[in-house]
Amino acid sequence: MQVAEHGMTGERASYQKELDAGLKRLSELDMLLQKLYEDNAFGKISDERYASMSASFEKESQQLKSKTSELQDLLNGDAKQMKDAKQFASLVEKYTDITELTSELLHTLIDKVVVHEKEVEGDAIVMKVDIYYRFIGRVGNQEGDDLLAPKIRHRGRPKNEEEEVSA
Repeated sequence: MQVAEHGMTGERASYQKELDAGLKRLSELDMLLQKLYEDNAFGKISDERYASMSASFEKESQQLKSKTSELQDLLNGDAKQMKDAKQFASLVEKYTDITELTSELLHTLIDKVVVHEKEVEGDAIVMKVDIYYRFIGRVGNQEGDDLLAPKIRHRGRPKNEEEEVSA
């Protein structure tokens, strides 16, 4: 169950290696449980010994199944993120020189826009806007620092003009 993908990250390779080892051990445990059952059935080991050993193997098997499932989910999520990023990159590739926002561009690149209620922060009125792009989701930090619009109008005048007037 090897992932044959070029550019596999170290963390992803580590997860894959751990998953492969877990799956191999699960297979070994199945074989050991079968052999143990046969040994008990033919009287080679006592019923008490069989019960003790099989319980131990079953416990290890359950833990491994849980861990391998978790690792598989991590690897699948990682693969989906890579696929989504590649899809978004191929989508954006034809829009390298954007000069204006058209409806085609909006519908092609953006999944949804969430406009929050206005808030008063000190002397400023702030309306937070979250933009969710297709395939990659929301971009930016919680404060929206990387999406600040410096010339937003504040009380009828662009904010930059107010600063110039008072200077």
